[in-house]
Amino acid sequence: MFGGIPRPRVDVPEFTRCCFCLPLRYGLLTWGYLKMIVLSVIEYTLIQNASRGKHLSFEIPPIMILFMTIIILDLISTAIFIVGGHMKHRLLYKVYYYYSIYFLILFILIFVGNTIDEIIEFQDQNSIDNLRFIIAYFISYLYTTTPLILVQIYVILLVRSELLKLSNSNFQFVNNAAEGTRDLNRITAA
Repeated sequence: MFGGIPRPRVDVPEFTRCCFCLPLRYGLLTWGYLKMIVLSVIEYTLIQNASRGKHLSFEIPPIMILFMTIIILDLISTAIFIVGGHMKHRLLYKVYYYYSIYFLILFILIFVGNTIDEIIEFQDQNSIDNLRFIIAYFISYLYTTTPLILVQIYVILLVRSELLKLSNSNFQFVNNAAEGTRDLNRITAA
């Protein structure tokens, strides 16, 4: 599964900079830290809302539990990404790369499924107000999810570029502390 980066049949751009200003690795690390902060704030808000609802005897909706679980998984994968970025660790980058692809596919499927569900739900009612609501809902949903999908695709391409850069370089860690030190005076005196 982690044998190599799949080579596409079309030319996919390789980036050397993130957002056209930062070096690729530092830009990805900045992205990782910003994403970690935003996800932490969202998770904290969801937990606060869930605990407030429990105190008021409201049942927590299953979709909220699913959403909180997805955010926790995203937090874990972002932490793996940040550690991999600092260590220049190819395997950790690959784990995040494949996770991002699967997450993007899942996000698109949820988007399409939710849109179809809303259309089916309001299809039975032939009121002009319902049609306006469907159109307004779809446009607002499209305006919020399309940028998220495009940013996720851009980050996937950036991570792919960093993976290619790491696989083409001969960067290695050398642990000099493990070799130990030798006192030359003791060796010659013996």
